[in-house]
Amino acid sequence: SALRRTHNLLTSELSRSRFAQETLDQSTAALADLGERYTDLDSLLSNSKNLLGTLVRSQKSDTWYLETAFYILVTTICWLVFRRLIYGPAWWFIWLPFKFFLLKPVYLLFAVLGITGGSSATAAVSSVSSSISTPPTIRIQPSASGDRPTFRRGMNQRPANVIPVGGGGAKAGYDGRPRDPSPEGSMSQKIGQMAEASREQAVPQKEEPQQPTQPQRRGDGTILQERGDIPRNPKKKMWEEDVEAAKHQMRKRDEL
Repeated sequence: SALRRTHNLLTSELSRSRFAQETLDQSTAALADLGERYTDLDSLLSNSKNLLGTLVRSQKSDTWYLETAFYILVTTICWLVFRRLIYGPAWWFIWLPFKFFLLKPVYLLFAVLGITGGSSATAAVSSVSSSISTPPTIRIQPSASGDRPTFRRGMNQRPANVIPVGGGGAKAGYDGRPRDPSPEGSMSQKIGQMAEASREQAVPQKEEPQQPTQPQRRGDGTILQERGDIPRNPKKKMWEEDVEAAKHQMRKRDEL
């Protein structure tokens, strides 16, 4: 009986030692996991200190903290469910059809009736149309002082230092003369050319006017001289009515 009692005691102690070993292993694994989550012991102690200070200052019961934590957890779960599962389908299948099939027609109807945004849209359209229909005017002021410079009669070309501006609108030619609207080579154009030739022959040739004794000067003191056979500056851009009118029409069409 004594041997049996001793055997039972040894068996119980051995089972206790095994349980203690398993508990020690589990505690070691838990501590290792805790050490991976927290960088160091100082941060853990500081966080615990802050939590204890907040608990002492607020003087709340444990039940209030449990309820608050539960409400925060429930709110977080509800927000995640709404944001991940409900927000996307609701946006695509509820809000967008409601916006495009109900709000847009109502807003357009109000805009047509002039209830919302009618006056501002009308004012914007009128301002744009007025700015397009009235091109800016060009004012030319003479820069020379004294009398006008005289040129020899019979010169077919205008001086090279004069830039023609506003040559009579879209019906004027490159040299400022009215352009014949009839097609090229028509009978009316031939008759007009014959009339112009007879008019030029009827005008008597007069002597060359006397040139002024003193040279003409501009406002800045530059002496004006006749260019004669000096070629025209190729970099100086002349006003081409056909090209500019086409550009204006294209710009107006793009703005509309």
